[in-house]
Amino acid sequence: MATSVNNSFSSAFSDAQYFESGMIRSEEIRRQLDSSSLRDKLEAMKRIIALISLGKDASLFFPDVVKNVASSSIELKKLVYLYLEHYADSYPDLALLSVNAFQKDLTDSNQSIRALALRVLSSIRVETILQVVVWAIKKCVRDSSPYVRRASAFAMIKAHEMDSSVADDLLTSFEILLNDHSTSVIGAALLAWRQIFPQRYELLHPHFRKICRLLVDMDEWSQVTCLQILMFYAREHFPMPKHFHVELDQLRERSSNETLQSESIDKVFSSKDEKEDEIDEDLLLLLKESEYLFLSRNSAVVLSAVSLFFHLAPYEMFLEKTIEPLLRLLSFSSDIQFVVLEFIFVIASLEPNSFVPYISCFFLSERDSQPIREWKLRIMKALVLRASVASLEPCISSLMMELRYYLQREESAIAHSITEIVGIIGERNSSWSFLCVQVLSKVASHSTSHTVVSKAMSVLRHLIQMQPTQHAGMVQYLCCHLMENNNVMASTAKAHIIWLVGEYHELLPLKMSVELFRIFCTLFVNESNQVKLQTMNLGAKLLAFFSKEIQDRKEAVARKTEYYDFCRLLFAYIVKVAKYDSDYDVRDEARLFEVLLLNEDHPSLAKLTMDILSTKKPTSSLWRHEESLFVAKKEWRERGPVLGSFTHLFDGKVESDNNTFLPDWSSVTKCKKLRMEETYDSKKQSQRSEIVLDRKSLSTQGFYESSSSNTEEYSSEEQSSTISESEEESEEEDLVSDSSNEQQSSSKEVDNLVMDVEQARSSNDPLSRISNDNLVETFQDLGIEEFSEKTSKTKKESNQVDLVFELSNSTFEPAGKDSLPVKMNKCWKRLVNGWNCGGIEIDYYVSRHPSVYGLDVCIVCLRMRNTNTYPVSNIQLVPSKASEESEQEQLPELLSSEEAFSLKENEVKEVAIHVKLKGRPDQLYLDLECSLGKFPVCFRFTVGEILRPEVFNVSEFEKRKSLMSGMLQMESRIYVPETTKRRKDDKVVEEFLHATILSIANVAPVNNNSATGKQQGRESTLYYSARIRGNEKLVLITLKLSFQGEADHILLLLNSEDIVIGSNLLHFLKRQIEVAIHDL
Repeated sequence: MATSVNNSFSSAFSDAQYFESGMIRSEEIRRQLDSSSLRDKLEAMKRIIALISLGKDASLFFPDVVKNVASSSIELKKLVYLYLEHYADSYPDLALLSVNAFQKDLTDSNQSIRALALRVLSSIRVETILQVVVWAIKKCVRDSSPYVRRASAFAMIKAHEMDSSVADDLLTSFEILLNDHSTSVIGAALLAWRQIFPQRYELLHPHFRKICRLLVDMDEWSQVTCLQILMFYAREHFPMPKHFHVELDQLRERSSNETLQSESIDKVFSSKDEKEDEIDEDLLLLLKESEYLFLSRNSAVVLSAVSLFFHLAPYEMFLEKTIEPLLRLLSFSSDIQFVVLEFIFVIASLEPNSFVPYISCFFLSERDSQPIREWKLRIMKALVLRASVASLEPCISSLMMELRYYLQREESAIAHSITEIVGIIGERNSSWSFLCVQVLSKVASHSTSHTVVSKAMSVLRHLIQMQPTQHAGMVQYLCCHLMENNNVMASTAKAHIIWLVGEYHELLPLKMSVELFRIFCTLFVNESNQVKLQTMNLGAKLLAFFSKEIQDRKEAVARKTEYYDFCRLLFAYIVKVAKYDSDYDVRDEARLFEVLLLNEDHPSLAKLTMDILSTKKPTSSLWRHEESLFVAKKEWRERGPVLGSFTHLFDGKVESDNNTFLPDWSSVTKCKKLRMEETYDSKKQSQRSEIVLDRKSLSTQGFYESSSSNTEEYSSEEQSSTISESEEESEEEDLVSDSSNEQQSSSKEVDNLVMDVEQARSSNDPLSRISNDNLVETFQDLGIEEFSEKTSKTKKESNQVDLVFELSNSTFEPAGKDSLPVKMNKCWKRLVNGWNCGGIEIDYYVSRHPSVYGLDVCIVCLRMRNTNTYPVSNIQLVPSKASEESEQEQLPELLSSEEAFSLKENEVKEVAIHVKLKGRPDQLYLDLECSLGKFPVCFRFTVGEILRPEVFNVSEFEKRKSLMSGMLQMESRIYVPETTKRRKDDKVVEEFLHATILSIANVAPVNNNSATGKQQGRESTLYYSARIRGNEKLVLITLKLSFQGEADHILLLLNSEDIVIGSNLLHFLKRQIEVAIHDL
């Protein structure tokens, strides 16, 4: 028993040997390919595919692989086709030998084989078989499987790449694909349109509105393609919306009540809004449907939607809708952040006031790479440079604290940008100037980084030069600091301070300026060139000042004459020393001053020079200099490159193509009548959607409620058809028979009514609840007797069942029949005792009610009791810092929790939290915050609690189980004790096992009419199915009960796509069943 489990578990990791390139020679692989054993051939193909995955050349096996193309094994044929698709282009002559096999497989019963055959056939780049490829495409576009029809769209692209003249032959097939009902097929067809029929918009006119409504349900990469196509389509056929270029200030003047605060979707896109009357109705439809994509989890989809709004939407609508989705993407990986920040920089250059409230999102993080830091600083610079002073006022204190922290970190790589931002802030408003000068002076006097000090002093000099009188005390402080710490300061910083003292020496005590000049005259030889130049400038300015004072004033003339003579001697000394300096600039300036100031033969020349030196220098504007670096991008919305293109991301340094620059807006609306036309299929579908809407009048409020009536029709009509089609694509081995299709058609009506009942029960309105009696009558009217019997049977037990609707505090919308909740009694477990959590005693249990946040989210119900003798307030559960700092990506994540509440003495309150699982039963780390402090709370999910039920019938269960054999299958035996067999009969044991499985694992029984599965004599089989929350991998459980006298045992068989979870679940079930049977 244990040996079989260990063998199954170890075989799970045996495939790792295929990635060891040195374990087997190429001759051995060839021998295995030529072997008659299917096992050897499969092993050889797995090794070859592993070599391809490692990036190594496996083309030398091509002749040997081609020989196995006609194999009857589906698993081997898939691997062979994957190999041929990879190398068919390199060996077209050898691949031609298998064309007949490819054509034969186009009629195979397996949709995956049919699609692979078409992919390989189209990958053979030989024009002699081009007509065969075209014939195969025409055949596959009418295939019953959307997976094959999607493959035919990609085959069109390959055929067109071989010979562009086949475009006319493929036109009819393309129109068939464009009329398809599957969103995956339509998305692939639009990609084929862009490659084969660019600029032929007449093919898209009848389907424009359908494509817009199907955007939400397409796969993510099809959404990106469609948005790009529709953006070019809109420019070609719609006129420019009114207020496309209007400035935001003009909008405020036009309507004083309008603001840029975000509104709900239904209010912003209300059909009664005045601004919508000024937009073409088809363009408005495109903007409405594209707005839902802002909530996508794929960053490429969100950025494509932002690009579409940037180039098509009115100015105000564009700002309202794009800012928050872009900021949400800043929590993604660094490579995504880099692109997102470039998007934000363009928009912030247009309207910085809209981003000022979110300026904290651009604060630097320890995890940010250097390019990310540079972009964030560039955006902050744009905001403080171009935003209004009124919008910056609320956040200026927090911004300055953040910038001061960056400067204290002494990172020279970002010091230049940070000091420039501080300087721009001080220049924008005189009241902020004192704060900026204070921050920079502390950095300049305490930092040990010469680069940081130099940059800080450069900006500080600029700010003092703007308001010298107000900052006279700061100049005096810097002068004293320089005299005390001359040896530790950077040369550039010394030069800036000496310049400030020389420029504003009249604001300082005379003795201080002269003393500074004396100190640097004594150190003149050892200083840098910058300090030498500024020292000579300081001496020249002091001579000019004292000479003018002596001539103009009579008071204290003797003292100033003394200073003048002293400074003249020092100045003559350093000029004589500087004449022999190694630097050309120092020698040149020394000789210049010697002629102009120390030449007694020309006193008029010296007086003129002193007058020039006494003149105040004009103040340069750091603000205007930096603003010139930001290129105005307002024309980008109409004529610039597409936002997100390579031309945009690389500042125009990449050569552009036809898809980089958008065409000009159309002067009038074009082809409006053609867009109103509908095909026969679309008319039939719209009629069907009206019927579905009538039957679903009790449906809950969902994501699409705020859209228009047309969007509601689409969402109702397409969900029932596209869900099953997407399942066919994700499961390549879908072998559902005709009989099962008939069962599904009848089960859809049942599912709709079950959803209505569950929704009505979850409502807070007592009048909207539906009783079990009405439910039984409804199903009896439909002829479903089994359900009515089961419902009446469970009616007596309804008082013991808790569906946890009250604890969820939210309207539940079922995701479909595959995720219906399993009704279970509450089983509270102690999470933390009161003595360990500030007197708050917490019990919990994991609910099986589906969460509104998705299938990978579960609801954990908590019961909190205040054991203190006094009330506790502000109680709230928040994610723990330990989980945030952890590098494990598979830890559960808290999505939502109750708002802060209070508990009186001995008061009990039940709350619910939504936890996102990542496919592993790991611990959830939380912190309980309250008025008493913060207390850590953590608990671990069991392997049975991370599952969600998946409903199958018996035939479908067996088919999926057959595909999960080998290393995906594990088994174990459980023996029934003799005492249990004597006390209980077989039926009681079977029902007890069924109840035990449902209580310890969140699984769905395959059959719903009874607790048993299939019975043959004294043998019985129970089937259960589920999926793992977080990775959606399938788990199948089979219990075979054998009652054969002395050999009574239970065979526990488990098939799982996740081997680690499957092994843990097998041991968990075995242990729980053994304990339960012992207690029986």
